[in-house]
Amino acid sequence: MKPEEITAIKAYKKELDDSTKFIPTWVKIVVAIAVIWIVSGALAAIAGTLQGMIANSFDPNFGFQILLPVFAAVVLGGVGSITGALVGGLVLGLAMEVSTWSVLMGGVPSSYKLVVAFAVLVAMLLVRPNGLLGRVTLR
Repeated sequence: MKPEEITAIKAYKKELDDSTKFIPTWVKIVVAIAVIWIVSGALAAIAGTLQGMIANSFDPNFGFQILLPVFAAVVLGGVGSITGALVGGLVLGLAMEVSTWSVLMGGVPSSYKLVVAFAVLVAMLLVRPNGLLGRVTLR
């Protein structure tokens, strides 16, 4: 290595060791994370309240009917992929709604929409285990 490169590396390491320069950046990150949690919690509270007003009741199993299709959509799209979760939700929603159409071999009763969701999920996992947009990881 050239002497200029060694001097530059030493100067860079000295800058990294001076942690007081990074404190304002760290504080901004912590505040941003706190704001994100507060806003997401508030939005979840508003959504739950509005859903309860629509259903005219609250019970302990309130979100169970929506939790299972959401889980299936995330796995269908590919765990760890935001775009995959979106695509998985659209595919799963369309499959659940189209399955009740009477034009398609009589359709299934609407009470079996969750069964259709999991049938689509199992079929997809047999064909592509990582989901629609999931990536293959090597070990």
